Parts: sequence; C-alpha cells; structure tokens
Amino acid sequence: MKKILVFLVMFGLMFGLVGAVDTTAITTSRSASGFALSQISDVWANGGSNSARLFAALITGPTNEGRVRIDFNEVVTLNDIENISWMQYVTEGYASHLDLFLDIDFDGDADESLNFEYDKVAHPSDQSVGTMNYARDSWINTFDDKGIINNGARAWLNSGSPGCGNNAYDCGGFIDGLLSEWKAGTADDLRINGSTRVLGFEIEVDGWIVESEAYIDDIVINGVVVEAFEESQIIEVDIDEDISLSISPSTLDFGVLKAGTIDNPGQNIIFDATGSNTDVTVEVQGVTGFPFETGLKFNSLVPIGQSETLNCVVVGTACTYSSVEWTTSLTIPAGTVSMNYQGTVVYLVTGPTP
Repeated sequence: MKKILVFLVMFGLMFGLVGAVDTTAITTSRSASGFALSQISDVWANGGSNSARLFAALITGPTNEGRVRIDFNEVVTLNDIENISWMQYVTEGYASHLDLFLDIDFDGDADESLNFEYDKVAHPSDQSVGTMNYARDSWINTFDDKGIINNGARAWLNSGSPGCGNNAYDCGGFIDGLLSEWKAGTADDLRINGSTRVLGFEIEVDGWIVESEAYIDDIVINGVVVEAFEESQIIEVDIDEDISLSISPSTLDFGVLKAGTIDNPGQNIIFDATGSNTDVTVEVQGVTGFPFETGLKFNSLVPIGQSETLNCVVVGTACTYSSVEWTTSLTIPAGTVSMNYQGTVVYLVTGPTP
C-alpha cells in the first residue's frame, strides 16, 4: 500500500524513537547562574537559523554557569544511553561539557552526576587552555578530536575530586571510568551500574578555567536530533490508507452452458468503494480453474491486467466514489465433460495505482 506523508509546521521539538530512550518524552530548558548567559541566538547556527548561546565569565565568586538542560520524562537507565553528542561553536575559552544526572536510589531526585568534558574524556587532565586541540570559531562535533559521548568516553563522578583519575592514571582522588565501565558496575563507584536511572543531562559552559563562550546546536541522543533550537520544525506522520472495495456478485454464476458455447454473457461485475483519503484502484491479478483460465472475459478482453480506478471525491469527512461496472462472458471448449466447474479471480486493490 502507498503511504501518504503529511507535513506540519509547529512549535516544539524534533523527535523520534530510537533504542530504549523515548526521545519524544523529553523537556528542554535553559538556565544561568552568576555572571553567565543561556539564550537563543541567530548569530551562529549549524543547520537551521538558531542555536543556544552559552556564556560564563571567569569565576570569582560561587559559580558562573550557562546551561541547556534535557530532562527525560520517562524512566531511562544508564544502559539505555548509547551515545550523546552536540554541535558546538567555541568562540573563546573552554569548550562546553556534559553532566549526566543519576538517580541512584530511584526516588526521583538526582544523587550524583557523571561529568564528561574535553580534557578528561579521553586522556589525563590538562586544563591549560593553550594546549586544547579543539577548533575555535568553527563548528565541532562534541569534543572535536576527542570524539563524542559513547561507551568509550571517560566520565568522572561529580562528588569526587576533579583530578587526573585513579582508575586510569592512578593519580588519586579522582573517581572515574569509561561509560561502558559505569554500565558494567566496574568503575570506581560500585553503587552505579547499567540499571541506574538517568534523569537527564546538562550541556554547560562555566568559568572555572577562563571566561568561555560556546554556541550549542543539534543535540543528539542515540542518533536522533532531539533539540535544534528552532522556533518551528517539520514533523512527519504516516497515514494508513483508509479504503474498502466491494465486488459483487461475490459468486459469478454462468448457470448451465453447453460445450462449444462461445462468449456466453454472464452477470455484470460491480465495483464500489468506501474510504476517507484516497483513490482506489482494482486490478485483476489472476484467474484459476478450467475453463475460466482460457474462456473468461471481462469487457470482451482477457481479464488479467485489466484495472479500474475509482476516484475519491471528498464530501464532508469522507470520500464518495462512482461505482464501476464490467461485462462478463465465458467460452466453453467443445468436448468439455459435463460437470460443475469452479474457479477463482484474484484482484489487487491499492490506492491509487497498482
């Protein structure tokens, strides 16, 4: 059957369903604290017209943070997270990072977070901005040369020391592990495993190292863009064809004929349709059974391949159709044995063309 695509423009999120994360069940929000900003901007955009500008001045007080937050409105576990990525355009300072919020005791509140950032996700800590290899003033995917967040990305536990990492580098004080290790329950905090609930995450720019600014676009979860910061998006829906075709009579009875009869007229066939959204086409696919395979004709022609389209004329909330009528005839070869013969006609019904 043909599929009809309906495109609607509306305010909201671009969403899809991939893996075990229902990416339709999320909420996006923005926030800032201290001398920081989180705002929609049309200065830079990766795909559409807008992105999220995150800015944080150098921290001299408690905190300067600009954030974009994604909350999961359904239960998501650490095992459900296959990958997370986003596009960022770093204009100054340190690239944005991600905090993944964990509900260890399943009470609905965040108990911990796993933090993924450029200088720790793939190698020992080196927070000297001058040695950072990610591109500035151009779009990069997540951590650029260090990759995206997936099972091979390293995360440190927020409550531990943000040092270099004892699990990988034995520097002491740093509680860390690959995402695959956190899922397996073999990272430094054994309370956390693949069944640990994930409430959501924040992509954040802060001012711990230096004044920083990055534009964020096209946030992806498990391969699906869940936020592109556009005021309008295209969403797609598949609408099943709503058609029904009646063919009468249900039994085409030629009555009693003699052997050697040629093109004896039979009952007319009437096609009638009901439905709400499409034209209806009927095509003869096959005829089985002697003598019908060779002797049956519709409209004085061999039946197989004959087709007819009943056009939908919308009246109110439904289609109306004009019925179609075909003539029939049957030829009985000379010498045919006297008995009752039965056969079958196979039709293909589609909308609007076979």
